[in-house]
Amino acid sequence: MSAVRARVHVTEWAQDLARHLDDHMDNEREALRAYREMSGRADEQVALLVTQILDDEIRHHQQFAELRDALRAEVEGRGRSNGRVKSMKRADIDALLAQTETLLTLERDDLKELRKLAKTLRQVEDVAWRAVIVESMELDTRKHVRLLEGVRDLLGEARRRHDALAGTR
Repeated sequence: MSAVRARVHVTEWAQDLARHLDDHMDNEREALRAYREMSGRADEQVALLVTQILDDEIRHHQQFAELRDALRAEVEGRGRSNGRVKSMKRADIDALLAQTETLLTLERDDLKELRKLAKTLRQVEDVAWRAVIVESMELDTRKHVRLLEGVRDLLGEARRRHDALAGTR
């Protein structure tokens, strides 16, 4: 397959994905409205839980919009990097990798603490509903671990690219 043909295929894929993201955001607007209404009508405990969902949905909506806009910008050749990978210094890559490993350790330790806290809260009837919030924080922490693993992978790729370029000079 030629490079031109491959680029057209990727462009079509990106445009289809951008349309899908638009459709998803349109569908989610009704859910956002329903969560806002529910939160406004509920007692304090229910409103606290529903607001957690609403906040996540608003953030997801924003992330979908950013992803869509980035796809469109890339397809139109006006992306942040215009298709070029930002070159980082090896020392910066190494420092970022070390910082990422430190953060991974902190997040994994936090995960253990949150599990203990949720277990404790589930044992007390009057505050057991709060365990749901702590369990949600546990899910967020697992998400942070996964995102940091993605950062580590990207930095590893950047280090390999840097080393390969340094070897060719």
